[in-house]
Amino acid sequence: MARARQKANPRQTVFVVQHGDVAERVFTDRAAAEAHRLELERSVRTWANPLASGKPETLSSGGLPKFMQAIRAMGLPSRVAGESWGEWWDHVYPEMRPEQRDAVWNLLDKLHYFVVVEVPLED
Repeated sequence: MARARQKANPRQTVFVVQHGDVAERVFTDRAAAEAHRLELERSVRTWANPLASGKPETLSSGGLPKFMQAIRAMGLPSRVAGESWGEWWDHVYPEMRPEQRDAVWNLLDKLHYFVVVEVPLED
């Protein structure tokens, strides 16, 4: 009698959108999880100060020189001596146009409030 071949059971995974250690939502599709993460990131941009707990030199892949060059090119004021970057954001935010705010956030490309984590499901 011929022995039936067992089909390989591919390892199943889910994709968890997380904020810190907190799972926000679970997806079976990575693209859907990334789309949700981006939606959450966009909502945070409406109220958060991206420089409250970080500096452009660590949050931007272009480093401080590129960040400074970009804010000057946008016509944004430089920091006042003794002013933290978080204070600078609070100071210039009310006068920024929406496209300037988006441009500053885009410069801070290492800053993510949400991540997608791939989690294998156990049998």
